[in-house]
Amino acid sequence: MLKLQIIRGPLDDQLSAAILNGYTSLTTATVTPANFHRWMEQSPEGPALHAILRTPEGAVAGHCCLFPFPMNIGGNRATVAKAEYFFVKENYRKESVAGYENSVKPAALLLLEQLYRCGRELKWRPYLVSAPAEVAPLHRMAGCRKISITLTECLLTFRPFRAAADTPNLNTKQRVALASVGALQCMVWAMRRKKSSGVRAVPPDAPISSREINSGFSLSSDRDFLTWRYTGDEYLRLQVEASQDLGVIAKKGSAHDYVRVCQSTLNPNEGKWHSVIRSLIAAAIEENALGVRWAVYGQGALEKRLITVLRKMAFLCVRRERSIYAHSLDATHLRPEALQLEDSLFCFDS
Repeated sequence: MLKLQIIRGPLDDQLSAAILNGYTSLTTATVTPANFHRWMEQSPEGPALHAILRTPEGAVAGHCCLFPFPMNIGGNRATVAKAEYFFVKENYRKESVAGYENSVKPAALLLLEQLYRCGRELKWRPYLVSAPAEVAPLHRMAGCRKISITLTECLLTFRPFRAAADTPNLNTKQRVALASVGALQCMVWAMRRKKSSGVRAVPPDAPISSREINSGFSLSSDRDFLTWRYTGDEYLRLQVEASQDLGVIAKKGSAHDYVRVCQSTLNPNEGKWHSVIRSLIAAAIEENALGVRWAVYGQGALEKRLITVLRKMAFLCVRRERSIYAHSLDATHLRPEALQLEDSLFCFDS
């Protein structure tokens, strides 16, 4: 019979290592201990809350956690939580749980229900979950609601055949199309390449003089959040010269990864966008990256103008949907248009 524990971090090194090993052994994820520790222990709002299933011998059989994630709701800072590192080892999925012997619910569902209940006692809400299809039903049974977000995925590819081979969730036809379009993009930028001007690189946590007040649900731009969320060795932040706004923060690329925009504040001066995009492209070329990836969320006039600019600069822009699951999200913010999301919520360092 399994034992269910709910504990607040920080965890000791042995338990932390057991959880990380259990998670990576059952998923395709590769998570370094350093980044696992950063998300679990170093949030500005404190360490994560963990639900752990243990065997009678004390071994870790399952786990999920909520780690506090500062965001803005209606222009005010709020502590939401991200549900991450969920697994139950296959040979324990039908085991009963002490204290719930008469329940017909599986151990995985009991783990999630109790974790979400205890998170409410910390006044963290809502919880946001990026769940793969095979475990999404469990989160929904535990009270999460699915929200479908429309976005436009914009790609500029410099290593088309590598991108076609490495990009997940594509069928053969889509891989051939990506390779073909990427080859054309390479030709365009071989002729168009020139140095950008009017843009500077600053540390990810450089201060911001003014903040846009959003009425909906949006990422924080507070300095303590930026310091925790983005490290200088993994992220690039670009600002238009003489500007003190957020600019664009992008995950650096590699031979197997795109330079990926994670968070941005668009300057209304459209003339400056070209220079920022050219700087992202220059970074991708310098890093020998797959290319540049910018997922544009929202359907407003500013977003539509950005997509038009990206298309003119040879980006392939395709509409698609991303699903996110929310627990305890206020009804006024359940509408997709109220969620001003960006890839920072989905692109975490491994």
